[in-house]
Amino acid sequence: MNATTPKLCIVVGASTGGPDALARMLRKMPDLGSACVVLVQHLTVVLSGNLAAWLSSESGLKVVHPVVRHPMCAGEVVLLTGNHWHMNRQCVLEVHPQALDGIYAQPSIDFFMHSVVEHWQHDAVGVILTGMGKDGAQGLLAIKQRGWRTYLQNEASCLVYGMPCVAQKLGASTIMLEPEKIGEMLQYHMRHMVA
Repeated sequence: MNATTPKLCIVVGASTGGPDALARMLRKMPDLGSACVVLVQHLTVVLSGNLAAWLSSESGLKVVHPVVRHPMCAGEVVLLTGNHWHMNRQCVLEVHPQALDGIYAQPSIDFFMHSVVEHWQHDAVGVILTGMGKDGAQGLLAIKQRGWRTYLQNEASCLVYGMPCVAQKLGASTIMLEPEKIGEMLQYHMRHMVA
C-alpha cells in the first residue's frame, strides 16, 4: 500500500433525492484523512459534472467525477454516475465493459458494492440513502456479511423511502439516521478507527 492508498473505503449509494442527502452528509465529514468516499448516484453523465462541482462547493471536499477509470486515493470523494462501475482486482475504479442483463438503474449500486466486497482488503463502510426501488439492498447486505459497518437513511428524512426500506427488511443494517447523523458517524469512524 502506498501513501495515498485509502485505509478505509466508504461506499454510498443514492438515487431519487440523492444530491441533497449527499450534500447534507458530506458537510459533516470535513476531514477524510486516510479514507476515500465513493458515491454511486443514479444520474446521467450529462448532469454529473455539475453535481460534482456543487457537492465540492457545498462540502468543501474534493469531489472528482471520473469518466472511465480512477485509482483509489485517500482524502477524496469520487462521484460515479452514468455507466456501470466496479472495483477491479487492483482496487481501481473503472467502467464495466459490458451491459448488465436485467439491471436498468445506472450505475448499479449492487454491482459496485459486490465488487468492493470481492476485491477490497482493508476496512469499509456501506451506506444507502434515499431512492426509488431496491438497488443497493443486496450489495449493502453483502457488505454487512463481510463484517463491515452499514448505515441507512431513515424514512422521515428520505424523499423516497424505497431503497433504504428494502435494505432494512433484508437485514442489511439496523442503524437508520438522517444524512447529517450518518455523516457524523462516518467522521467519528474515520477519526477513531483508521490508523
